[in-house]
Amino acid sequence: MNAEIYCFGNQQSEMLFVAKLLRRFVYPALTIETFSLEQNTKWQDGQKIASRLVKLMQAAIPPRLALRLLAKEDPASGMLYLEFAYTGYRSYGFFGEKMRVFFPAVALHDRMCLVSANLDESVKKWTKTDGSFRPIADAGVLAVDFDDDRHLSQAVAECGRQIRDDIMAELVAYAGYEENYDLNLAAKHIAVDRGYLIHSLQAGAVERALCNKVECSLPTPTVTLKTWTKIHLILSNKSEKAISGAEVTVTGPIEARPNRFFVDIPGASKTRLALSIKSLEMGDIPVEIRVATQVDKAFTAWLPVHHVWIHTVSRSRHVPKSG
Repeated sequence: MNAEIYCFGNQQSEMLFVAKLLRRFVYPALTIETFSLEQNTKWQDGQKIASRLVKLMQAAIPPRLALRLLAKEDPASGMLYLEFAYTGYRSYGFFGEKMRVFFPAVALHDRMCLVSANLDESVKKWTKTDGSFRPIADAGVLAVDFDDDRHLSQAVAECGRQIRDDIMAELVAYAGYEENYDLNLAAKHIAVDRGYLIHSLQAGAVERALCNKVECSLPTPTVTLKTWTKIHLILSNKSEKAISGAEVTVTGPIEARPNRFFVDIPGASKTRLALSIKSLEMGDIPVEIRVATQVDKAFTAWLPVHHVWIHTVSRSRHVPKSG
């Protein structure tokens, strides 16, 4: 996962705080590059940086505004300047110090995410519209006061969540058509590094509400070693909302038949699932229960596990009948 910070003149030292926030709220191992332009930057020195900046910003501007952001060379001085072309015949050139209105700016995963609030207001003024950039939830940006640490922190956190949600949506779609999807191939398919995927999966799984709303229990806590015992797994949905198409898997130091169920769990109710288990070890044994919907498929390995304990005794001991 990569981030790009664009700054102007003496802003570069201030961007250290932005980099710290990005690693805190987006990804600790984030690759961050900082690019800087000056008021007297020559075209040949700043062309690549400026062209990348305007390309990222342009992608976040709704086509309906008919705005074009360009990086140009002043033929008289050879200096770099930026230009806004509006409705095909009006344009505004920003030379020297006036380019500062475009900075700072932050891109994540090849997408512009944060722009200066001053730039956002300026675009509205130039276009005489209420809109400028698309909102962050629509592949757009957040306009932020980079001098307001609290506001900036909140904006970086929101950008991090939005980027993660977008990538997780891609992963869920990928997992939906791959029966046994491979995380390495998924990372390549989505064009992010595997470490970021794992980081996002773990964070996303913790936030999945499903497992927090379902409790699991076994009325028959005692079984006989290496003997098949019929039991009932009880799923208690503590939410008023029904859960459709839940996949329930049963694993642990046991054998289970069946070891996977697909069920609908009504809201505020209990669902009983009949299965047979054979414990392979003596003593207290943890049976691992995972509950996920098809949408949760990509998160399955990272979802919280429900542990239901059973007690295994030898054949010579009495075992209560299953509940």
